Amino acid sequence: MEVLNSQLCEKVFCVIPVNSSEAACTKNLFLAYKCSKENGLNVVWIPEKNCLGLKPCKENVFVLAEFGSPLFDHLQSFECTVVGPQCLLDSLKNRNPIIANAVFNLAMKGITATTTGFSIREKKDIEMKIQFMGGIYSSELTASTTHLIAKSAADFSLKFKAARSRRIPIMIVKWIIAVWDARMQENIHGNDPEFASYVCPVFQGFVMCVSQISAKEREAIKKIIESNGGRYSTQLEKGKTNLLITPSAEGDKYTYARRWKICCLKPEWVQRSLDQGYVCDPEPFAVEKIATSSTPKAHCPSVVNFNNDSVNSTIFNNNSITSEIDETNVNGLTSPIKQPCDSWPTEPLECLDLALSLKSGRFLEGFKIFLSGFNGPQMEKLRYVKNV
Repeated sequence: MEVLNSQLCEKVFCVIPVNSSEAACTKNLFLAYKCSKENGLNVVWIPEKNCLGLKPCKENVFVLAEFGSPLFDHLQSFECTVVGPQCLLDSLKNRNPIIANAVFNLAMKGITATTTGFSIREKKDIEMKIQFMGGIYSSELTASTTHLIAKSAADFSLKFKAARSRRIPIMIVKWIIAVWDARMQENIHGNDPEFASYVCPVFQGFVMCVSQISAKEREAIKKIIESNGGRYSTQLEKGKTNLLITPSAEGDKYTYARRWKICCLKPEWVQRSLDQGYVCDPEPFAVEKIATSSTPKAHCPSVVNFNNDSVNSTIFNNNSITSEIDETNVNGLTSPIKQPCDSWPTEPLECLDLALSLKSGRFLEGFKIFLSGFNGPQMEKLRYVKNV
C-alpha cells in the first residue's frame, strides 16, 4: 500500500461507481476522463471499492459521479481535491485551475447566499448544497450577498427587509433543490431563466384570516393570497394564523387576534404588497382601537369597496371549543396608525433604531460578545449592531 500511495501524487482519479464500469459510467464522468487525457493530465480509472484503502496526498484529484457516499466522507479527511465531473470539465474547458475541495459543479459560482427563517439543520443542508455547487454561504447578510433564501415572508425579519431595500433577489428553498437536482446537466447556473420561478412569492409563509369584510372582497383577497404563496384560512387559529386582515378594530376576531398577539392589518396592505411585488412595511396599515385624526391616511386603493353584508366567521383556539359568530361590516376605513400593532413587542431592544448604531461608531471594538436567549429577529438585530 505504501508503494501504491507513493504513486498517487499528481494524478486525477476518475472513480468508477459500485456496480458500474468504464463503459457504463455516466456521460459526464466519461467526458471528464477524456478531457483530462486531451489536456495532458495523468488520469486513471479506479473502482470505488479500491479507493477506501488509499491515503491520498494534496496533489490528488478524485472525480466522483456523486457526493454523499462513504468514499466521499473518507476522502474529506485528507487534503486531496474532490470534484464532480462537470466541475472538472468546466475548469479544463475554461483553462481555469481546478477548484479546491469539494465542488461538484459550478452552478452556484459567483453566488453568495444567506438564509432567514430556517432551522439549524435546514441551514446546514442549504449551506452544503451551495458550497458543493461552487457558491458561498454566509450566516450574515453582507455587502457581498447576492441572494437571500427565505422560508417565510411572514416574520418581517431584518434580513428580509434589508434584502428588499437593497433589491437583492429573495428566493425560496426550492430554488437550491431545483439547481441541485439539475446538477448532472451541462452548463447550468442558478441565475438561469429556468430557475426564475423560484423567486419568493409575495405572501410566502402567511396564514391569513379576514374579518369585517364583505363576501365579495373576502373572495378577492383569498384569490390574491393563494395565488401568491400564502394560505387563506376561514378560521382564526391560535398558533397557526399569523395575520388578520380587517378594516376596523371591531369584532370578536379582532379581540382574539390582539389577545393572541396576531398582527392586524388593513386590506390595503394586501393590494399594496401585491403592487410592489413584496410585502411592504406593515406599520402604516396597522389596525388600532384608538385613531389619531392628525395621522395622514395611506394613499392606497382598497381591494374592493366595503358594504354592509353580514359575514360568517370562525375563531379557533387550540385549547378551546370552536365557536361560530356573526360579524357585520362597517363602511369606511380607519386611518393608518404609526404605532405598531400588538404583534410587535415594545421592549427597548425591539424599538432600537439600527440607523443609530451606524452613527455611534465602533463602540464595541475589542469586545467578545456571546448572545443567548433571544428570538430570531432579536438575534439578527443584535448581530447587526455587533458587526457594525
